[in-house]
Amino acid sequence: MIQKWRPPGKNCFKANWDVAFDIKQRKMGIEIIIRDDKGEVMAAYCGSKGNVEQPSTAKCFALRKAIELYSDLSLNKVILEGDAQIIVKAVNEPNEDLSFYGSIIEDLKLFLITCSNWTMQYTNRNTNVVAHNLAKADIQSNVEKIWVEEAPVFISSCLHKDKEGIVDIVL
Repeated sequence: MIQKWRPPGKNCFKANWDVAFDIKQRKMGIEIIIRDDKGEVMAAYCGSKGNVEQPSTAKCFALRKAIELYSDLSLNKVILEGDAQIIVKAVNEPNEDLSFYGSIIEDLKLFLITCSNWTMQYTNRNTNVVAHNLAKADIQSNVEKIWVEEAPVFISSCLHKDKEGIVDIVL
């Protein structure tokens, strides 16, 4: 079944986050797109991080950055949505995570406990196209970029498709 991006409920914000990972360079691109209940962009973020060896660790770092960005923006009712099913499941799991990235997962859990109006959910890659395209564009950059109440031009067509309910298939 093909899924499409859906806006959050009334008076709620949704952050879609993703990561691009270059194994040879041990580098990751982090991307976050924050939208309101009408699908309008509230903020977008691109950044990179070096010396990362595992894709799962990269995904944890991306999620942590999404949480930090939401916290900095002082947003109240939040849905964190990503296509890293293992990470989302680990954060939502009540038992202690003993994996090699478990300490990051446990930090994320502690933060989410203090924010009762925040939820974490898995989404299919096809509903996370905007964040995915941001990640691919930023992996080679060494500059952190933040857009507030706007988005970079190169993702405008993806944003439009999301708002219109048009599905792009991403493999």
